[in-house]
Amino acid sequence: FVIHARKVYALARDFPHLQFTLNGQVMDASHARSFLNPTFQGEALGSGDMSPLAGVMIGRAAYERPWACLSNADGVVFGEEEGEREVLTRRQVLRDYAEYADYAFGRHGCDSKGKYHPDVRRLIRPVLNLFHGEPGGKRWKRLVDGALATKPASVQEVLDSTLGALSDEVLDASPSQTLSRDSLSKTVDLDTFPRIGHNHRANDPPVPNS
Repeated sequence: FVIHARKVYALARDFPHLQFTLNGQVMDASHARSFLNPTFQGEALGSGDMSPLAGVMIGRAAYERPWACLSNADGVVFGEEEGEREVLTRRQVLRDYAEYADYAFGRHGCDSKGKYHPDVRRLIRPVLNLFHGEPGGKRWKRLVDGALATKPASVQEVLDSTLGALSDEVLDASPSQTLSRDSLSKTVDLDTFPRIGHNHRANDPPVPNS
């Protein structure tokens, strides 16, 4: 069932043997973390320092604005300071992702038309919005589209031929530097949050992810 956010907390307290997860209109890691606080506007939502919720799902925002949405999750959600961990940049993220993607290329075989699954186009899709709103971001996406038309052999090949559209300042900016320019965090207002919860009985089948 889809229910109001404030009722999700009440149900989670009344049925502690069930797991409740918020989903919908959550904009970034900071927004998600605010829903996991044990109190809201002085009202106790959970017991002690624990939220009654099992978690928060971020869907569309994570796809449309992955860097602004999730790049500071280690600090916001898990409490790690930038000085306590390796600070990743988008250049490093793409370097690591290309290594993974090129390992995954064709892992499910090749069809009768000679197309590999997954192919380079499908593998590069998750990072296409990594530079959303940044200088050069739209041009980079156009170059990627053009590179894909040439049937590249790997994701790394696509990146090597297109990342020149982006400045070193953009590629090497830390999460804190980027988010200081474009914060997506929202003030939580449960009364105006329309549809962000699912509840099902213990014997019901799991709710499939869309």
